Amino acid sequence: MSAFANPIVLNPQSPAIVLDRIPLTANDGAFSEKWLQEALFAHPQCLPTKEIDPRIGALIPICMEIETGADPADILYVTETKPILIIYV
Repeated sequence: MSAFANPIVLNPQSPAIVLDRIPLTANDGAFSEKWLQEALFAHPQCLPTKEIDPRIGALIPICMEIETGADPADILYVTETKPILIIYV
């Protein structure tokens, strides 16, 4: 049994759709860490920030692979409310 739940697509006009989890190494590497990082940078609205903290506001991507002194952070966002959000993929 997996430690992770499968994502579900919910739509009030249709039944729920349970999605299959796809490993990042599926499809000959098409879904790699780099692919995920670029997708999250290009589409920050897909992150559930409002469910985590409604005060966060819209994410504005600034850069990828920013050096932190320990390890590089994958993505750096700022928000309309000024907090900084760092994502590690």
